[in-house]
Amino acid sequence: MSILDAEKLLLEFNAWYVSEQSARQRYQAQLAPEFSLLDYLRRDEMALSEYLAMLLDPHGAHGQRDLYLENLLRLPDVQRLTGWLDIKASLRVDTEYRLPSGRRMDIYLHNDSCGLGIENKPWAVDQANQLHDYARYLHGQFPDGQWLLIYLCNGDISECSLPADTPEDLRRGVLVLDFYRLASWLEDSALHTQALPVRLFVEALAQFVREHINGEPSLDNGQDLTQLVLRTPENLKAAFSISQRLREVKRQLWRECLAHIQHELADLDVEMLWDDSLLEGRRYASLSFRFHSTDRYGLAWAFDRANHGALHFGICVWDEADTCREDALSINQAMSRFCQAEGRRSDWWPWWTYDTKAGMGQRLPSDWDLDPEAWLLLQERGETGFAAGVVRMVKRMREEFDLKLLRG
Repeated sequence: MSILDAEKLLLEFNAWYVSEQSARQRYQAQLAPEFSLLDYLRRDEMALSEYLAMLLDPHGAHGQRDLYLENLLRLPDVQRLTGWLDIKASLRVDTEYRLPSGRRMDIYLHNDSCGLGIENKPWAVDQANQLHDYARYLHGQFPDGQWLLIYLCNGDISECSLPADTPEDLRRGVLVLDFYRLASWLEDSALHTQALPVRLFVEALAQFVREHINGEPSLDNGQDLTQLVLRTPENLKAAFSISQRLREVKRQLWRECLAHIQHELADLDVEMLWDDSLLEGRRYASLSFRFHSTDRYGLAWAFDRANHGALHFGICVWDEADTCREDALSINQAMSRFCQAEGRRSDWWPWWTYDTKAGMGQRLPSDWDLDPEAWLLLQERGETGFAAGVVRMVKRMREEFDLKLLRG
């Protein structure tokens, strides 16, 4: 493939992209193609479990009775194992269900005679013996075999989570359900949902799963782009050649942005910390700033998922030994006042939020992998770029925040 072929394809793609964006703007008022309900709701793993549990509860606020549960139990693999499962009678639905061992099952539907557990794994990695312990608990509760454990994930069950020597009476009760089938389940259920607000929510949840978990392109433009790539052999070759270089393009954009931030902060006594995980897009990759060498906490931007997904910022702990400190509450309260926004708390993050506008004055995309606008902001050196927002926040912290709180 020649450089000219690649350049020709990029020019064609740019013309298509400009036309597509123009069409979006033209119909924004009528169709709002840029609006996504899930962009304004919680989108972490726990929130996804809560959404699914709410839908699967026949007594849930959705008012659709057992519509969603029945549709789930009709899925081929689930139906094969649950034809006898009368789980709707006296059903209880729990999230983060605590087992005697201390483990927490993401979703647990159960009554006195049977149980259905769901381990929700959109992004997280498996823990040692996790599925084995869940299956053993369910088998202990229902020794006659009236239980099922669904592993909701796009990957296979790892031996780490369900070892090869797991007894067959535990192993046969565990099945994999991927998020592609989950999205189809949601879309099919939406068609039969009578309440309009609930139907809109279910459709938005299906779209979120397809775009942010499965990595599927949005349906409104994916086919046109496919046809553009397939139009000529040269376009196809150029597309594959370009895709092979995209990872290095992202690395280069990060290197240049980080060098620019470092240059802008050169006169300040601030230490900037990052490593190659940020360039590679590994999970928990972060860009952090230490204001004093004795600080226990620092200002940070981090990605909670691989491939630069779930961007958030806040105050994080440097060392695991300092997690769950009592002074984290003081930091949380101070940051809430400083950013004029209530942040969340976790062991490693005394205060954090997905709302980048709260501190940077601009809202950035959350999931960067499939969003070209995010990478344009990384390249931008003006006031609206990612670098400018980071620099503003660091300088404002030095001038207006009580940095002594970060020393603990």
